[in-house]
Amino acid sequence: MKFEGLKEARSLLGIRDYRLLLIANPLMFAGMQIRNMAQSWLVLEETGSSIWVGIVAATPAIGIITLGLFAGAFADRSNRRQTLYRTKIVLAILAFITAFLISSGAIQMWHLLVLGLGAGFSFAFMAPAAQMMPMDVVGRERLMPAITLNNALSMSFNIIGPALGGVYLAVFGLNTIFYVLGAIYVAAAFANFMLHTNPIPAGKDSAEPALTQIRLGLKYVWVTPQVRWLMIFATISMFVGAYPAVLPVLVQQDLGVPEDL
Repeated sequence: MKFEGLKEARSLLGIRDYRLLLIANPLMFAGMQIRNMAQSWLVLEETGSSIWVGIVAATPAIGIITLGLFAGAFADRSNRRQTLYRTKIVLAILAFITAFLISSGAIQMWHLLVLGLGAGFSFAFMAPAAQMMPMDVVGRERLMPAITLNNALSMSFNIIGPALGGVYLAVFGLNTIFYVLGAIYVAAAFANFMLHTNPIPAGKDSAEPALTQIRLGLKYVWVTPQVRWLMIFATISMFVGAYPAVLPVLVQQDLGVPEDL
């Protein structure tokens, strides 16, 4: 079984577009964690308020919750490759705007709220497209090993991202970290842009009106116990996984790290 797994991994890595996904997705996960960490330090430095840290960190969730269901239906009807690189370009632009506002000294909390909302809208459309692209690239037959390898690498960068961002923040400060973040998003967008794979049509269900498709999807979740419990656990994990946003507050309070970096 071990050798079969290695053989399957080598076979997947022989697919050009899959290699590009293994570049784009981990970069995206690292960028998300760097953004969360740097933004929390920025808010704490500007306001000294843990409440503001929580408010700004929660703003993207508004965009994701508002458009998440519609974005899933949109992913069935759209060119998912284009959706991926366009949303990442939007995220890069938002990061560069944030960097400019910080370096010019004009940054205010309402700027971060608006930028966070824009990031949430982008994440809402990017997530379903990103989850469907492995199937577009490798097909249904090799979908599970492709997802497993992709998730393993992405989760690794999910862990490494905050550490790398913390080191950069300590050495260079907040003034340039959002420029670096924008560059990461651009690299991920370029990897998606280089994909040659054409998205696989979602099937006859995608011909249904979006609201009908959403209603049918919610009904399926409710009547299918395995999926329903997965959704419950995923919802819980969203709240449990929000702790990195408040880590700068804990570090400052418990370790005495000064506010000005």
